Amino acid sequence: MILPSSKHATFFSATCLAMGFMVSPLSMPVVGNSAGVLGYGLLWVVPATALLNFFTVNRYFTFLLPEPQSRPQAIGSWLQTILAVLRISAFLPFCIAASTLILAAAGYVFNEIFFRWFPNLLFSVCFLVFILAANIISNRLSRHIQNFSVILFSGSMLLLVAIGLFNMDTPLFGNIDAPGILSFEARSVFMLFWIFMAAELAVYHEKQNVNPQSGPSFIIVAFAAAFAVFWLWSIISIASTPSQALAESTGPQNVAAHFIAGDSGRRIMGVAILSGSFAGANTLLLGTGAFLNTLISPAVRKFRLSEKLTDSKTFVVILSMLILAMLLGGMAGKEITFTVKRVAFYIWLITYAGFNLHLLRHQTASASGINSSAAFGIAASVIYITAFIILVATDQQLKEVIFFIR
Repeated sequence: MILPSSKHATFFSATCLAMGFMVSPLSMPVVGNSAGVLGYGLLWVVPATALLNFFTVNRYFTFLLPEPQSRPQAIGSWLQTILAVLRISAFLPFCIAASTLILAAAGYVFNEIFFRWFPNLLFSVCFLVFILAANIISNRLSRHIQNFSVILFSGSMLLLVAIGLFNMDTPLFGNIDAPGILSFEARSVFMLFWIFMAAELAVYHEKQNVNPQSGPSFIIVAFAAAFAVFWLWSIISIASTPSQALAESTGPQNVAAHFIAGDSGRRIMGVAILSGSFAGANTLLLGTGAFLNTLISPAVRKFRLSEKLTDSKTFVVILSMLILAMLLGGMAGKEITFTVKRVAFYIWLITYAGFNLHLLRHQTASASGINSSAAFGIAASVIYITAFIILVATDQQLKEVIFFIR
């Protein structure tokens, strides 16, 4: 259903939805651990990964989501089929596993930082019910809470950055404990693709449910805003926190916040994590539901089944029930959930590589020679495939990862 809304409000909501997973609590450990390993070299890698993911997601508007009859037929149905299978293999398990871990992180933070008497699991379940209820009651309500969550996350992180700058005793780039500007560790570099993932889920959702004519401008703002927040946070956390503490901690964002502002810093970070948890889980549910809707709707129309089955809310409810089962089954604390999350991420990178190759075939078939866009497609595909190989090869659960990929 298309939502009546002002142009500026729709643009802002789309931007916040695209930023949703970027600001989730699952992104913060990746940034922190990579900062501990790469040091100030991280400041070069973050813009590179952001730009590569941005250009890939930006191309979804032109080549992925036109009406079926307008899609290029010369690309080859076999490649489209492979890409569809890869997307299902990435989006669905990623949504379920990542959302489970996001909600578990929210429960842990709420218990450890704010109210120790409130059980972790109960808060996680209540938080999931809250997200689902907001979407069922009103699409506009969900979007308003999404907007507020992203603003609150960004404001909390920038507040910590400001406190860190104000309290800093040493020069900003004077942390001798941090690795040098040329420090390089392949896994830490390629894991940074993680923090700029899943923005295309907002593209699916906006095209289906809000504004089919929406352009790519909200993606530009989403990536720019997320990059600015994480880049500034990286600078201040590297300057304020010993690199070993960042590299080895499972919650480096909490460690850095404590170094920056003590207990107040941990509480501010707690607010950021809780707000980012809503934004991240909501984006995964809405975006994955919209993606599944694109696959199911043609079949439903073909067999003249109920139109309610083509409503994205139906898939949001189904996905929420699966996540609830994961939480109640204790899967948030199981290593297999973390492994599935990483495997889905690795497959997502291959999906990006395949998508760029998909476009390359179309471009070379419709134009003579290799233009700049085609050259980007080749380079991007090579980088994503390299990232996939290195991340799989260096995963601590290599056997399990290979098993799931197979």
